[in-house]
Amino acid sequence: MKFAVVHADKVLQKGFLVCTMLQRSQGSAALDITSGGNMTEYFQTSYKFIELSPHALISMHGSQPVAKNMICGYLKNRRSREAGILKAIENGAETLFDVVANVYSGVDCSFWIAVASNVRLHADHHAQQKKLPKRMKQFEMTCFAKELSRIRRKFREGKLHITITILFLLSMASFVVVLGTFINYHVRKYLVLEDSYFPRLNKFSPSSLWSPYSYILCNFAFPSSPSHPPFNFPELKTWIATQDLWHSMTDEELMRRASMVPNVLEYSYNRTPKVAFLFLSRGMLALAPLWEKFFMGHKGLYSIYIHTSPEFIDEPPVTSVFYKRRIPSKPVQWGSATMIDAERRLLANALLDCFNERFVLLSEACIPLFNFTTVYNYLINARHSFLGSFDDPRHTGRGRYNKQMWPIVSLADWRKGSQWFEVNRKIAIEIVSDEKYYPVFRDYCNPPCYIDEHYLPTLVSIIFPELNSNRSITWVDWSRAGPHPARYVRKDVSTALLNQVRQGFNCTYNGHTSSICFLFARKFHPSTLEPLLRIAPALLGFDPQ
Repeated sequence: MKFAVVHADKVLQKGFLVCTMLQRSQGSAALDITSGGNMTEYFQTSYKFIELSPHALISMHGSQPVAKNMICGYLKNRRSREAGILKAIENGAETLFDVVANVYSGVDCSFWIAVASNVRLHADHHAQQKKLPKRMKQFEMTCFAKELSRIRRKFREGKLHITITILFLLSMASFVVVLGTFINYHVRKYLVLEDSYFPRLNKFSPSSLWSPYSYILCNFAFPSSPSHPPFNFPELKTWIATQDLWHSMTDEELMRRASMVPNVLEYSYNRTPKVAFLFLSRGMLALAPLWEKFFMGHKGLYSIYIHTSPEFIDEPPVTSVFYKRRIPSKPVQWGSATMIDAERRLLANALLDCFNERFVLLSEACIPLFNFTTVYNYLINARHSFLGSFDDPRHTGRGRYNKQMWPIVSLADWRKGSQWFEVNRKIAIEIVSDEKYYPVFRDYCNPPCYIDEHYLPTLVSIIFPELNSNRSITWVDWSRAGPHPARYVRKDVSTALLNQVRQGFNCTYNGHTSSICFLFARKFHPSTLEPLLRIAPALLGFDPQ
């Protein structure tokens, strides 16, 4: 059997180059100019391999069963490289460096030193074949050494520039850290929220407990140091509770500020968390008197935010819990992305109050099913958020998925659920910070795909499935056919109806079975106010006055 052995080889950028061939101990060709390598001999020995037609070629890369094809590939690569070098010289390249820079312009310059030797060998081969222009008939060794030194010098200079740049950036980062520490330590109590502007954080990281600007956005964030007395937090709580919600921020500015507030609240002082009630309404809250009784006597445990149609400007009496609780709003169209915009607007405004830990979305047709104390304890002590999210295989579920959402949102990610949610602070921040999934839903989930039924269920299922209970705490009656749930009017309201919703179900709460599954219910017509106020004192424990 005919065979040939490759004694050594050298790896240069792409492909493997045969360096030395042993043929009955006769002859060799090494592709290293400093060791006497010669490109003419390389081609001769390679063609000699082909003439021998070995059945196998054993090289340092392993056995090659089709030796002839492998050698032909080497030769083809060499001929192609020679053509490129000759073209560069004909186009005006006068030095070795010029040729290397031209032929290997798309290759990392750290390889140029290694390939320069082969370029020189190819140039010599061209010279032997009398293919070089007269101005480049010879490449003297001294010239080659100078050019190689030039390449090495440029490479070292490039590395030096990179090193200097890295050191400069590290110095600047250290300066920023020191400056931030100084500001936090000495002047944080003088900084206020109004008219502040900060660069946007592209994505708020859930694992980061604090933003460096949190103390500015919330007027507090860090526990007092041992060398400083505690801040006057009761005065701060008064400021937060009475501030006017109206502002001139754009939606982008609002989301930016909200995304920078802390998502986990751990303080060294006695602090009472609040529940934020977010009302999404067309105009006046017709059932406001019922809610007034619900909130009565619990000041400091809740916050109220109302999003209405922009043309609605009426204000309730100064004594009302709803007085001055409207936020800057924009028109909302049912089934469109403007609905989600309104929900994100409500969440963002509520996040600016750092005492808010739970956020529940309600409509003007919602009513409470229990008294405030029960609702508050249920939400504050819950280990999960309450947002319906399930995989619906029907046409009204998966059938609404738009393939243009892929690959950001896949069909496997697609979820459906109720619009009326309750989330904790961590999830709320992710919702207002989301710049990855929301644009996809806004652009590709249009009727008959209803974004308010799919965006949040899908988002939460993707980013925080372990924090969600996959159920809503707002009850609606879907027993009647149609695209909308049943609507209750005056004649429908009874103690039996409310008790059925309050205690007629079983669910899981904090890992245990509970009969309290729904805290709110909808849709209740304004005409239900009178019977609700009549039965509420006995049923819900409200003050009858």
